[in-house]
Amino acid sequence: MQKIHLTTPMSVIINNLCNMTCSHCAGLACFNFAGQQVWKDSKEKYERWSEIVDIDEICFAGGETYLNMELPLWASEFNRLWPNALLEITTNGTRLQQRLEFSREFLAREKNLLTVSVHDHTDWEKIKADLEATLIPWDYYTEEDAMIPLQQWKSIMYKDSKTHRTIAKLLSVTEMVPPYYKSVSNGTVYLEMDGDQEASHKACPWSHVYTFQEGLLYKCTLTTNYPEAIKQGSFEPKADSLLKQYKPCDPFDDINIVSKFLKNLTKSIPQCTLCAFDKQHDTLRLSRTVDQDINRKKAFNKIPIKSI
Repeated sequence: MQKIHLTTPMSVIINNLCNMTCSHCAGLACFNFAGQQVWKDSKEKYERWSEIVDIDEICFAGGETYLNMELPLWASEFNRLWPNALLEITTNGTRLQQRLEFSREFLAREKNLLTVSVHDHTDWEKIKADLEATLIPWDYYTEEDAMIPLQQWKSIMYKDSKTHRTIAKLLSVTEMVPPYYKSVSNGTVYLEMDGDQEASHKACPWSHVYTFQEGLLYKCTLTTNYPEAIKQGSFEPKADSLLKQYKPCDPFDDINIVSKFLKNLTKSIPQCTLCAFDKQHDTLRLSRTVDQDINRKKAFNKIPIKSI
């Protein structure tokens, strides 16, 4: 069987937990949103995916990825399954010192990349120092404020002096586009609702965030969050009924079903009407200041974390 080649970067959720409370979080991780992924639970599905698709870029995402104690296992397994892919880990940088040796081992592989997003400007100097301590084994140079497509954050690229490959990125993510939800209160997620499907998809900042979670492939952040969220909270009834109809792609589905899903991945879905980005203002511009509020951790009824 000829593999399907995916040139679009693919995200992999390995953890919904986060130690921060950033407003405008793309998902629900700023709330006390549980759900830690365990490798053995999804291993067979990801192995099947590796038989079906070639992927150019894979990004581990959360939550905060460094809070998953199996992160080294996930990294080694994905390097094994997709040896030619660029593998990126995104982190808020607050756990770099606690997992120093892992970070160095991860970056020793030439196709691996560490992206550190600083969401609180008061943490910038501390996290910058922690990252540069991590990179001590490398002879590197930096490029500051390098242009990143569609993103105008302050940035520093750390590049290997010999190969010129980017080893790590440090981003000051102090402004964000809006999240898909309108609000979260008492364990219930509220959405804008009643948007135009095509217009909402066109205005959606997350329309090209395709995500694996527990070995299943989801179209967007909303559909990815839904199965974990209903274990510990709820969506307003009208949204819930439509979200129940969404079916992620299982690699063990018939190959024709998988191929059709991948072919239509860039297109809108009925659930786009729930986010209704077409009813909001200037959704594709980074203009909303990120703030931290510990009270956001009261919004969900946290469930027990899977043991590893």
